[in-house]
Amino acid sequence: MEYQIVVVGGWCGNLLFIVAEHIKERLQNAGFSFSLTTKNVWENYSVPPACDLILQLMPAYSKQDTDSPIINIRRLLVERDDPETMKLIFNQVKLDIGS
Repeated sequence: MEYQIVVVGGWCGNLLFIVAEHIKERLQNAGFSFSLTTKNVWENYSVPPACDLILQLMPAYSKQDTDSPIINIRRLLVERDDPETMKLIFNQVKLDIGS
């Protein structure tokens, strides 16, 4: 089964897709196998998506809502390669699927 990542946003408009594409490229370049989708909770708020990792541009879900790890990636709205945020993402993916 493929590792699934969902980038959650809403009020940030096109930046949701720009940030998601950037994360996808960085992880692919590192050799990880996964699928990445986006969820716009501004247009359609619902239960958390079934996935392996939730990356949030806004605080839509909490740990009480899902068993999936959640990482706040709001800093990527300003700096696409924010070192601290990218490290959190890479460390979680490595932990979950290996290096």
